[in-house]
Amino acid sequence: GPFLMDGAVLYFSLPISEPYFVLGWAGCVMLAYQLYDAPTLGRAMALGLAAAATTLVRTEAIAIVAGLLVALLVLRASWRIVAAYLGTALAPLVAWTWLHAHMLATGPVSTQPDELPYTAWLPLHSVGDAVRIAAAALRVTWYGYWRLVPPYVSDVRIAAIVVLAICLLLALVGSVLLARRHPTLPATVLAASVVLLLWPWPQDRFVFSRLPFAGLLMGVAVQGGARRAAPRVRLLIYGALVLLAAGVGTRGATLRQF
Repeated sequence: GPFLMDGAVLYFSLPISEPYFVLGWAGCVMLAYQLYDAPTLGRAMALGLAAAATTLVRTEAIAIVAGLLVALLVLRASWRIVAAYLGTALAPLVAWTWLHAHMLATGPVSTQPDELPYTAWLPLHSVGDAVRIAAAALRVTWYGYWRLVPPYVSDVRIAAIVVLAICLLLALVGSVLLARRHPTLPATVLAASVVLLLWPWPQDRFVFSRLPFAGLLMGVAVQGGARRAAPRVRLLIYGALVLLAAGVGTRGATLRQF
């Protein structure tokens, strides 16, 4: 993940918020694990504030807010913990929504599309509109990412697809292994992936912010397999990972000419 993200961030000359999104997401995961170890209202509120801050930096982090809520429900956290988290996560977002609406109402208002609210980009007037846009987005995004992502892995397309398929399988296995004991990582990665596929303008940088966390899921699966393997097989597994990281890292750094 970090290897691929470096090339994408350097490619864009405009200031982008992906690094702060990744930092906030990682902080939320760490705070969530601390909350599970010692469930207190203070830690629940800290988690909610971290999720809110991440969402204020990047709107798509609302998926992280939802994923953390799902994780708390899976772990059967008390209603006080859930309420403290959800209240502190939503309060800043509601306040910003009100302030933003007030600024739009009083003006002046930008006419640039990229400075308007994301909701202004999509004609969401009814549930039917939302369903139609989601279906259309899925038709666009799956092909868009099918075209965008493999070149970052290898210039041999079939090799890149095989590597990505293995990585996806490992991430799914890691998600299953963590789903009941530590659901935060699987839940947030799943929620963020859903948002990725439903946003109808695919870009490579959107994928890269998910990769470090998907990589952790893959690591869980690899560690589980390596623990049960013979010592020589374990060395082969770790050696393959080193070669893969070196190859993908080199490819990501040399893909763009600056």
